[in-house]
Amino acid sequence: MRIELQLGYAVFSGYRRFGQLGGILFAIQAPSAGGHQMLAHVEAFIQAQLATFMSVDDEHLTTRVAPLKERMQADMGWQRQAEDAWAAVQAGFAPEYPLMLRGEIASLPNEALRAAAQQWADANCGRIVLSNDSQPNAGWSASRP
Repeated sequence: MRIELQLGYAVFSGYRRFGQLGGILFAIQAPSAGGHQMLAHVEAFIQAQLATFMSVDDEHLTTRVAPLKERMQADMGWQRQAEDAWAAVQAGFAPEYPLMLRGEIASLPNEALRAAAQQWADANCGRIVLSNDSQPNAGWSASRP
């Protein structure tokens, strides 16, 4: 996004925890684009990724997802397991929840992966936008710390 859209000088994404919530974080710092524009670009990016994911046939999806599923089943090391267990406890889950969840995710069939991708793109679990700009539209609420 940074190079293609020339949005800004700091763009990254990845799974992060935000308080007790976990999800995909898109962090964008762009002096020439407001929060509305950046949100529109992120939404377009998510929809493009969804379209690509949904267009892959089952055979190729299985092949491409297999290494990720193997990594989810691999030993994470004691430090990562401890961090995940503590995050689970803070979120109200049992300490072993992350290990169980990784096993469940690794066993998901392609149809369930596609359904999860659609739910993610549709923001069924919600989105949080932090910006120094005004709220993007009436569907968003603005709050101050």
